[in-house]
Amino acid sequence: MCNGNRSRYSITLCLAFVFTSCGAHAQLSVPGSSPDLDTKLASYFNDFSSRLTFKQRIEEFAAKNQGHTPTELVIEEHNVEAFVDHGVHPPQGVSPLVVSALANSDVVVQGIPYISRSLPVQDETFLFTQYAVRVQRVFSDPSGRVRPGDTIIVSRQGGVLVVQGIPVRAVETAFDQFTLNVPYVFALKRVPHTETYLAIASWTFVLSNGVVTSASKLDAKTLRAKSSEQFVNDLQEVLKSRR
Repeated sequence: MCNGNRSRYSITLCLAFVFTSCGAHAQLSVPGSSPDLDTKLASYFNDFSSRLTFKQRIEEFAAKNQGHTPTELVIEEHNVEAFVDHGVHPPQGVSPLVVSALANSDVVVQGIPYISRSLPVQDETFLFTQYAVRVQRVFSDPSGRVRPGDTIIVSRQGGVLVVQGIPVRAVETAFDQFTLNVPYVFALKRVPHTETYLAIASWTFVLSNGVVTSASKLDAKTLRAKSSEQFVNDLQEVLKSRR
């Protein structure tokens, strides 16, 4: 078990197995990814950059600890904001958050993340993660590009990666990394100049044991838990009202 105080930047001394698990996590290949896409996404996610580079954090720790390097770096950021209702008038019984997600996203799908791969943002101060998501159902896609059975790449801030032999965990405190092989409903924005998508905390919903909840810890009260059947009915009701 790992022990340590976690602030925006913390060092945690952990057992050696952390290195192995992080290394394996980083080496998985996401279908459809490429060096060119990695570069574009690293630039795009630079908006989520942190204060110091990984190298600077390691050097800072060594300077304070007689040349010893950390066993693990944990970098916390707080970029996620709670959903704010700007006077949306949803159908009866439907959360304004759901209306906002459908109105402002490019694609709405139900899918299962099954592979993940973390990479540094452009300035090497934080991480982002690409997920291969197998689409189960398409609720909205005006472009007609996404179909059930497709695999799409969905990316978001945060991740786990070994840097200079040291496991780095980049944590978005209100938005946990996705659990592989668990279904989600994603209301996604298309990442400019790519055929991939950005997951947004308030527009991401977890389907577990037949119940749907918000993936954002800040929106737990805004979106009360619903059965998956009722949640899908809400989506369809909102989509119907927009036609």
